[in-house]
Amino acid sequence: MAQKNKVIAVIVNYNKPFDTLRCIKAILQNSQKTSTIIVVDNASTDNSVSILQNHHQIELIINQQNKGGSGGFNTGIEAALKYNPDYVWLLDDDAYPDSHYLHFALATFSQYPDTGIVGAQLLDIDNHNIIVELGANICWDHIGTIPIGRRKQRISQHYTLQVDYVPACCMLISRQVLETVGGLKDFYFLHWDDMEFGYRVNQEGFSVRVNTRAIAFHKCYDKAPSPTIRYYDNRNSLRFYLFDSRHVGMKLRVIIYDIIWTILTRPFSKKPLEVYILYKALADLLRGKMGKLDSTAFWCYRISHSNHFILSSHLPLSERIVMANNLKQQQHSFEVFVRDAAEESKLGSQFPVRQINHGLMAHIKLFFSNLFNRKILISTGYYNKLDILFIRRAYYDGQNLIKKPLSVSIFFDIILNSLKEGENK
Repeated sequence: MAQKNKVIAVIVNYNKPFDTLRCIKAILQNSQKTSTIIVVDNASTDNSVSILQNHHQIELIINQQNKGGSGGFNTGIEAALKYNPDYVWLLDDDAYPDSHYLHFALATFSQYPDTGIVGAQLLDIDNHNIIVELGANICWDHIGTIPIGRRKQRISQHYTLQVDYVPACCMLISRQVLETVGGLKDFYFLHWDDMEFGYRVNQEGFSVRVNTRAIAFHKCYDKAPSPTIRYYDNRNSLRFYLFDSRHVGMKLRVIIYDIIWTILTRPFSKKPLEVYILYKALADLLRGKMGKLDSTAFWCYRISHSNHFILSSHLPLSERIVMANNLKQQQHSFEVFVRDAAEESKLGSQFPVRQINHGLMAHIKLFFSNLFNRKILISTGYYNKLDILFIRRAYYDGQNLIKKPLSVSIFFDIILNSLKEGENK
């Protein structure tokens, strides 16, 4: 006898094999069984493939290149549709479902026949009493979204919400939707692909819903996004509002306020890095360059042995020690700036150091000595007087060296603060 609801699960893995194994286990333990579990390895650079190949209860597809979240899911969806399923269940590698998710998600389709996608009451993976998201709505008065229930207490009552979209980390999609509107758009790569998909599904007359009893778990979105993630958010949101949505008023608003106004006020921005990221996102969008960001994003420095790194005295001492040790181990040329004799005594036996004098002539000498060379000053995430003395400035975000573009506004603030310091002495 054929299974009443044939469900194919699709997980996209990228360098998280043990998270993926946890997700597979949760699917297998679900009260409603799936017909097949497809795992798409998105060109992982670790030992994911060798680990997942040993799992006999999955179908493993190995992408030869990283296609991003949207491309990875589409690879899995294409494979899933060959099984002629009733539903395709998308899951991120770092998410996993509650044991009754599928039962309540399928019940939602039965209760509301116009439903095309069912999401989850997404709970914090580290605290099951906190909501990560109950789906979200798209803003039409400014660029952005309105997540529902974020950081609120878990909902115990049973009700169903109708929303603009649900995160792709756990969504159950009817075959009718996939046959009518297609899958996600590959060229989004990361971020806004699920927003656009939900919007397109709604536009075609289907509904996107969240059942509070259909529960899944995922990390909270509390970590500050990297410049690369902010690039995808900028580029893909602009793509959505300008080209994929049908909201004419929002298109005009984005062009006038989010593009033209930002370009005109760029020199006076106090967050020049954000403007530079927007420039790159807009330039790539207008050139039709979607998909994966190239590896030479101009806000990141590529660490090279031809560079000489200087650790600013404005960095906390503990950070200078950690970074100096890393540079030393990797045999890079570097120098550590210290504030006083005590710091010099503490660091001088381990690293090349130089004590910084804060007089005017010392700053002038420092400026000209670093004007025509490849020295990169690694300073804090905020500007200080020392930063303007180097052509190449960066701060370390824990993963990358991020360029520190200067604006007229920041330069003016540095001068004013310098004058105030002089008056106070």
